[in-house]
Amino acid sequence: MYEKKGSFAGKAAAIVLTVIMGIQAFCIPDESKALQAGDLAQVSFDGYLKGIENKYYTMDLNGSVLFYNQDGSTYVEKVSGKELSKRRHMVLTDTSTGEIREGYCVEFDAELRARTSYTASGYMADTVYFNHLPEDVKKLILAVTYYGKNGKNKLPASGINDEDYYFATQMMIWEAQQQIRVFERDSSGRITGTKLTANHGMPADFFYRYIKGRAAEKCYDYIAENIDKHFVTPAFIGETAEKAEPVMLKYSMETHKWHGDAQDEDNDFDMKWNEAGIEYSLNDGIHSFVSSEYIEGEKIVKVKRKTEEGSSAENLLIWNNNVNKDFQVVATGSASPPEFYMRLKTDIPAEVIVQKKDGETGKTVPEEGIEYKVKCVDIDKYVSKDMKNPAGDIYSTDDEGKVKIDEKLQAGNYVLEEIKAPKGYVVAKEAQSFTVDGKTENITVEQNDTPQKGIIIISKMGEYRYNDDWADIREKAMGGIDFDIVALADIITPDGTVRAKKGEVVDTIRTDFNGNVSSKELYLGPYNVVEKAAPDEYIISEPINAALVYAGQDTEVVEKKINVFNRLKRQMENGESPKTYDGSSPAILMFITLISFTFILIILCAYFAREKESNS
Repeated sequence: MYEKKGSFAGKAAAIVLTVIMGIQAFCIPDESKALQAGDLAQVSFDGYLKGIENKYYTMDLNGSVLFYNQDGSTYVEKVSGKELSKRRHMVLTDTSTGEIREGYCVEFDAELRARTSYTASGYMADTVYFNHLPEDVKKLILAVTYYGKNGKNKLPASGINDEDYYFATQMMIWEAQQQIRVFERDSSGRITGTKLTANHGMPADFFYRYIKGRAAEKCYDYIAENIDKHFVTPAFIGETAEKAEPVMLKYSMETHKWHGDAQDEDNDFDMKWNEAGIEYSLNDGIHSFVSSEYIEGEKIVKVKRKTEEGSSAENLLIWNNNVNKDFQVVATGSASPPEFYMRLKTDIPAEVIVQKKDGETGKTVPEEGIEYKVKCVDIDKYVSKDMKNPAGDIYSTDDEGKVKIDEKLQAGNYVLEEIKAPKGYVVAKEAQSFTVDGKTENITVEQNDTPQKGIIIISKMGEYRYNDDWADIREKAMGGIDFDIVALADIITPDGTVRAKKGEVVDTIRTDFNGNVSSKELYLGPYNVVEKAAPDEYIISEPINAALVYAGQDTEVVEKKINVFNRLKRQMENGESPKTYDGSSPAILMFITLISFTFILIILCAYFAREKESNS
C-alpha cells in the first residue's frame, strides 16, 4: 500500500509539474520569436509585482496628471478618489501566433481595457501618440526601454529579481512621460545629465517614493545612472548636428589621406561606426578618423554608443487600442536612444605654384631652369614625391619662370629655398616663408630676386713737370676730374625692363684727391667711361669701354676697374715744341746718338765694300 501511495503521489507530482511547466511556457515570453509592426495582440496581466522581498508594489494614482492629445497638445487633470493600487505585470499575446511579450504602460493613469485588441506600429512610424511627444520625452523613454528590463538584459544588481527590475522600468517611463524627469543642460544647450523636478503640480518624487527603500531602487539607480552617462557626450558629439563641434581632418602628404583626432576627456564614449570610406579607432580617449576622400563642405554622421548594457531586443513597438485611441498606449521591446551626430570636415591641400619675380619691378622673370626646394617647417621635412626623398625633390621652372610643386601640400608652415637663380640675379640668401592655410586650393608663391649690379672703379693718373722742367716728366694722381658713365647700348634686365637707353648718362662722378672714384651701382651691361673735361695743359682721354658682366649667383655687386691716363700737351703757345725728350736724361740721349751713328757707319761700310767688289 505504501508503494501505491508513493506511486500515486509521484504521478500526481508529475502531473502538477507538467501543468506548471505548461503555464510557465504560456506566460513566459518566447524570446525565439519577434512581434512586429502590424501584429494584433491582446493585453492582459499575469500577476502582481512583489519583488524579491515578496511585498506588493503599490502606488497612489491620485494627483495632478499630464495628458497628451493626438495633436501633441497637453492638458492637466486633477485625479482623485482612486484607491491605492497594487501594480501588476503586463503581457501582450499575439492573436495569431500566441507569442507573448511583457509590455509597459506609456501613459500614466490612462484607461486600460484588458482583453481588447491592440495593433502594433514601429515607434518611429506611430502617428497616433508616440511621435507627438516632445523630443526630450521620446529620448528619455527610449533610453529607459534600452537600459530597463527588456529583451535579454541581465539583472543589473544582486538582491533583486525580474519584478523589481520591471517595476523600476515602469516608474521611469512614467517619470519621462509626465516630464518630471528632464534633461539638465549647460549654457550652450548640451546635455549634462538628468534630474527630477516638480511639474504641472506633480511632485518630483511622485514615482520615486514608491521605489525608495525597496529592492527596485537598485534598478532605478542603475537605469538613471546609465541614462545620464548615455547622453553626456564629448564636445564633438551632439544630440543635434548643430550642437556637435566639427572634427577637422587634415591632409597628410605622407599618406595622401585626411587624418583627425578628437579628445574625449572622460574617456567613456565608444561608438558603433558604420560610415563607409572613413576609418575609425579609439585609443586612450582619442577618437581617430581617417578619410581617403576630400569632404565637400561637411559630412554629418549619425553614431550610436557602443555599450554592453544595451537591450538585445532592439524592436520597440507602440501598441494602440483598436476600439478607442484614447485608451492606454502600450510599449513592448526596446530601441536604442536616438543617434548622436558628428560633423566631419576636411581641409584643402594646396597646389602651389612658384613664380619668379624681379624684386625691384615685380615683373616676371621668364627663365627656364631656376631651381627650388620646399621644406615643411612643422614636420622638419623636405617635400618630395610621396615624401620618400629625405633630401627633397628639386623643382625647376619652365620658360615662363614658374614651376608647380607636384606634391599637394598639407596645411602648415613652409619655406622655399632657391637653389639656382636666373642669370643676371643674385640667389636668395634666405629661405622665403609661406603658409598653407588648409582653406585655399591654389596658392602662388612669388619669389623675388634682386638683379645683380656692378660698379665701375676709376683710377685717374696724369703727367706733370717736375719743378716745371719739361726735361723731367713724372706721373701723379689727378683729383677733381669728372666722368660720365654712358650706356653703350640699351641696358635691359631679364625681366624685360629697360633700365637705361643707349647713350643715356647713368652716372656722373668726380675723382677724389687720390684720383680714385667709384660709380653708383649700375645694372649689368656695356658702358662707356667718358671724361667730361681735362685741365687746359692736358689732352682729354678717349672714352673707355667698361662692360659689367654677370659674375654668378653668389655675387651681389661686381666690380670693373679701369685706369685713365692724361698726357700733357706738347705744343707751346709760340708754336714751338718744348724740348722734353719725353723725359729722357742727357746720358741716354747721347747713348742713343752714338748707336745711331754706329748703325749708319756700318751701313756705309757695307755699301762701299759691295761697290769695290763690283768694280774689281
